[in-house]
Amino acid sequence: MSVPETFPVRRVELRRRALGERIGTWAWGLFGAGSAVTGLGFLASALLVRNGPMTGPIALAILVGIVPVYAWPLVLLAGVYVGRARTLAARAVHVVGRELAIEDETGVRLPFHGPYRQGAVARDGVVIEDAAGRELRATLDPAAAGVLIDALDLEPEKRRFTFRWQNTADRTKSWLAGFFGFGLLGGILNALVQASGVGMLAALGCMFFATPLLLTELTSRFWARRSLSVGLDGLEARSRRGTRWIRFADVAGIDDSDPTQLVVTLRDGTVHPLLADPADPAERAAIGDRVREALAIARRKAGAASAASALLERAGRSLPEWRAAAARILTAATGFRDATIGAAELGAVLDDVSAPAEQRVAAAIALAHLPEERARVRVAADTAVSPKLRVALEGLAEGATDDRAIAEALDEHAAMESASKTQGRST
Repeated sequence: MSVPETFPVRRVELRRRALGERIGTWAWGLFGAGSAVTGLGFLASALLVRNGPMTGPIALAILVGIVPVYAWPLVLLAGVYVGRARTLAARAVHVVGRELAIEDETGVRLPFHGPYRQGAVARDGVVIEDAAGRELRATLDPAAAGVLIDALDLEPEKRRFTFRWQNTADRTKSWLAGFFGFGLLGGILNALVQASGVGMLAALGCMFFATPLLLTELTSRFWARRSLSVGLDGLEARSRRGTRWIRFADVAGIDDSDPTQLVVTLRDGTVHPLLADPADPAERAAIGDRVREALAIARRKAGAASAASALLERAGRSLPEWRAAAARILTAATGFRDATIGAAELGAVLDDVSAPAEQRVAAAIALAHLPEERARVRVAADTAVSPKLRVALEGLAEGATDDRAIAEALDEHAAMESASKTQGRST
């Protein structure tokens, strides 16, 4: 039985962020649905019913609609409560196998079960997220933080990391603008409904205060959302302006001295100010550290591919022909001076994030025919930020070959490379 590794900690926080966000989404959904039912009920009552037999059912529908409307604040607060950060009186974190256990001041251990989806070294410790969206933040010695991430197989060489946040300033401004804008629109429509003679009840039902609030919330969430995925092949930044893809092979330098953005300079002199602006200073620092670390690893692996890379090129062949040739590389003569290529040479091509996508995919096809090498293909998938390349590699790691997924991955990667070279400076 192996002895667990122990990491003394100064502070541990647990947060069910994903569950809290889902509850908040349910709350807004109930709010909108309840308001719609209430509005339709009022409208039906005003237009169709004059103390007839339908009064009872319509009144029941209005009541059913009103209940979730008034329950909405409670459900919303429940989501905030569930998703809050909970501080634990912890003195150590233990790594047992590939899972964590948090030891409190009395010596009792609270398990934080895996599997873990991602992890990163933060400014004052580590942040680890499990598959259910629970988040653990531990404050500990910076040197021990890297060891802890490595012990859980979450280091940048094996996993990409996606930072998600909302820009506080944009969230506030867009919420206020949306509330007054949609509120004014609702008031105008309300006045028009009343002027048409439908009646006050129908007006109240149709223009219930839910409509401005619901539209405001949805708009402000979209306007303020941000995410930055860091893999070994590059960065993918998402915001309301769209998605920006930058290859590490094209990066000359990174500057995160500005707290509102991460400035990436390409080798051709193009400057990309990315939206790395979360309100939490620790998260801003973690983003910069993770990007620099991934860039250093990518540069170390760049050019590590052997001469085997030439044998993996598509060279004008059809997809089935090229895939079949790649699959035979480890089991037959290559046709290149009758030399055979080993798994180590193919692994070097797969790990070289600066190599063309078709060469990396061909190497994965060949390696996937060896069950003991599929874990390496899985690691390549986990460190890729290119979504369709990741899907293609994941399929190969599972022993499946999908020509359509491979073709889409190659097309997407070609488009991303083109976009990375043509995107200019933006604000």
